[in-house]
Amino acid sequence: MNLSSMWKRALYLVLALLLASSLITGGMLSAVLADDGPPTPPHRFYGTVTCAGQPVAGATVQAYVGGSPAESTTTDSEGRYGYDPVFLVTGTTGQEVTFTVGGVPAAESATYQSGGLTNLDLTIAGTPPTVTTGTATSVTQTSATLNGNLTSLGTASSVQVYFEWGTSTSYGNTTTTQSKTSTGSFSATVSGLNCGTTYHFRAVAVGVGTATGSDVTFTTLACDGGGGGALEITTTCPLPGGRLNQPYSVTLQATGGTPPYTWSLASGSLPRGLTLSA
Repeated sequence: MNLSSMWKRALYLVLALLLASSLITGGMLSAVLADDGPPTPPHRFYGTVTCAGQPVAGATVQAYVGGSPAESTTTDSEGRYGYDPVFLVTGTTGQEVTFTVGGVPAAESATYQSGGLTNLDLTIAGTPPTVTTGTATSVTQTSATLNGNLTSLGTASSVQVYFEWGTSTSYGNTTTTQSKTSTGSFSATVSGLNCGTTYHFRAVAVGVGTATGSDVTFTTLACDGGGGGALEITTTCPLPGGRLNQPYSVTLQATGGTPPYTWSLASGSLPRGLTLSA
């Protein structure tokens, strides 16, 4: 006895009980038994997505069953899809399943099988986007605005752009993704930074493939007095002696903070005849 016939027998039994109950209470019951089996399990797909041999990260994988849009998922940072989360597609056994990646048709297809598990690596032809990293602006002790420029969408109709940033070229942080359908500049503000600290960042664009701009650095403004990164003054102490009727000067040097520097006397006064040039 197969599952379908067992399911039908159980339904017939339920209907018979309901009919008997209806007759006992003097009511009427009419029912139509549809010849549909129990729900069928979906088909799971998983694999990698590449363009020109390179993994395609952060792209939308859209499934089509029999030519109609079905479920979709997104590739991870290594260009994989269907691993976490799993990618389950619903349809009818025997239908053709095709895919697009970022709106670009994949070369591969499959045949739908209820309950199937298919490792299907997808490849797409096309040109990745191009992006450049600009300079940071509006830099304060704790925030900065990062700037980039999407110079080409490649063959994608829409490109996702964002910035990676951190205190090293490992970055470790990303800004919120922005969607762009045309070339042009974009920016994002980062906050919660440490004063007197150097940060790295670069622009990233994801379309048919992934592109990154060059690494750029900026340094947040120096901390207030008493904080890390305050200015350090180095000079000769005591000052060297002068000679009668000879010009006299001493150069002060500073490290830390953000140039240009401005010099002033915090307390006391200079010997007669000496001045401080800021």
